[in-house]
Amino acid sequence: MTTHWIVTNREVVLRDDKEVVNEDSVETLPTFRIAKFVVPALLDPTDDDLRAAVTFVTDKADANYLPSYGGSSDDLPGTAQLFSSVYQAMRQSAEGKGDTLCFLHGFNHSWIDSLRHLVKLSQVYTDPVDSPVSQIIYFSWPSTGRRSDYSHDQITALNSGGVLARLFLKAGAFYKVNFGGPKPLPYCGRRLHLAVHSLGTQVLESFCHIAGGYDGMRLSLFNEILLFNADSDWTDLDQGKPLSHLNELAERVHVYSNHHDETLWVSETTKHSSKRLGRHGPKDINAVPPRTLVVDTTKTLPPAPLTQLHLDRFAEVAQRIHDINDLSTESRQAIVHHWGYLFRSDVVNDIKAVLRGESAREIGNRIPERSDLYSLR
Repeated sequence: MTTHWIVTNREVVLRDDKEVVNEDSVETLPTFRIAKFVVPALLDPTDDDLRAAVTFVTDKADANYLPSYGGSSDDLPGTAQLFSSVYQAMRQSAEGKGDTLCFLHGFNHSWIDSLRHLVKLSQVYTDPVDSPVSQIIYFSWPSTGRRSDYSHDQITALNSGGVLARLFLKAGAFYKVNFGGPKPLPYCGRRLHLAVHSLGTQVLESFCHIAGGYDGMRLSLFNEILLFNADSDWTDLDQGKPLSHLNELAERVHVYSNHHDETLWVSETTKHSSKRLGRHGPKDINAVPPRTLVVDTTKTLPPAPLTQLHLDRFAEVAQRIHDINDLSTESRQAIVHHWGYLFRSDVVNDIKAVLRGESAREIGNRIPERSDLYSLR
């Protein structure tokens, strides 16, 4: 069984002696909870199967970052259990696996949508042997799961950046105590990555705005940061903008864009007055910070699995998010242009190569337009 982790600032309540998310609430809490998610061993899990796969860990105010790593960490509270368990899993992983992927979802995700999204991410990035990722830390911020609530989701995303900052500070404390002391823990030899989709970029922007004001938060914890179809202003990588700090948090940053992304076209014509980064790429490629690369996926053709999209349960979630009533060829293409990191084999293969740490110029199927700009064939 594959186990992942969920961090959420959704409301958690006690029902029938079990802590569960209150799915009727869309309140943005200033605190977060940690949960384990064991991927159901079912081909077609129901919503109740997904709910049953979630177990919230004990929450305490004072986390002890000095557990006995030789034994079980199940009795540790909150982030102490999260960090301890993730570290042990990374250290014990087989060759070629063991990396951890942190993920921020986008607009219009209910709690159940988030869980089904996590299952899909697991199928694409942890199950295949050619991906170095073995576990996912998924941040589920309280999106309503209703297409009409874009303004609410945008405010919620911005408010959730502070919660992400608290988690980042706790991660920094874990690193300092366990790797910066006189008796540091053995290096696990694995890497931590961050991926963000669509409106989740605005959660990241809010976090970066906070982190930019504190030198102590400019920690290079991530190896790769990937932005998928970012629903943010196409100038947000410019100097002085929040995302210009991303290269201080990672070894390398990749921005994936697609000019045929109709979801972002709707965003920039009905919700904003500016072009979106995930549709057009950066406004000025010369203003992109060092170690930041742009990958344009517009020229690639939809892959063969496109015709099988109706068999995928997560496609139903994507269909609802796009407000699509059928899965005609045109509708399926609209979905894969915005969800290429899940449904387009050429994009997925490129992302896996990035996660493996391959050199930007040596990744197959890329056309170098310049040193920091590539197109997929």
